[in-house]
Amino acid sequence: MKSSSETMFRRMRLAEFNDKTDDKWLSVDDLSPLLTNEPIAKGSRIILALDGSITDDATVLVGCTIEDTPKIQLLQSWIPAEHDDNYRIDPEAVMAEVRKIARDYKVIEFVADPAHYELPLAMLSKERAVEVVHFPQNDSRMGGPTVTMYTRIRQQTVKFVRDDTLIEHFLNAHFTETQRGGKIHKGLRKNKIDTAVAAVMAMSRALFHDSKPKRVNRMVGFK
Repeated sequence: MKSSSETMFRRMRLAEFNDKTDDKWLSVDDLSPLLTNEPIAKGSRIILALDGSITDDATVLVGCTIEDTPKIQLLQSWIPAEHDDNYRIDPEAVMAEVRKIARDYKVIEFVADPAHYELPLAMLSKERAVEVVHFPQNDSRMGGPTVTMYTRIRQQTVKFVRDDTLIEHFLNAHFTETQRGGKIHKGLRKNKIDTAVAAVMAMSRALFHDSKPKRVNRMVGFK
């Protein structure tokens, strides 16, 4: 039987909340059974999520399939630490990659926090290449989806395409309980969690679309 953190136990079983609790979110043992070497098939229906920066944080694009057991994959990343101190992420290059991904997959939504990317997102939306959905990374928006991700991981009802950056970012994340569910954040400033944040966003919208009633095409005949 899998154990849960004290924070999660108190929230789920005792309905107790503690804004000051700070736990390591996940372990290698939590993630290992969920890893797959099979990427998301081209042409799949996905939600695409952006966690974006222009300075020292990473910028990532994460895809999540719309199905009962979602599959999550890091599709592209920009890592400033791999470059010199003058390196800056180009939002236009990020948007160009979004357009490319939209040609390879059926992107149902492109979700992003508009911070730092408000103008590029507005331009992309105007093109109608993808449906752009704003997803602010505040406690009220991220709280529930963060707990849902944790629950899915514990229940092993989500898959992750194996990737060193994805694994690192999930293992770097710490969890703090809030009245709105919880939030993940860095343990240390140098540690990045961008892929985990984008995965939470993508899966939240993927589960929403998967829960919609499926359309049934009926044959109409005439005698």
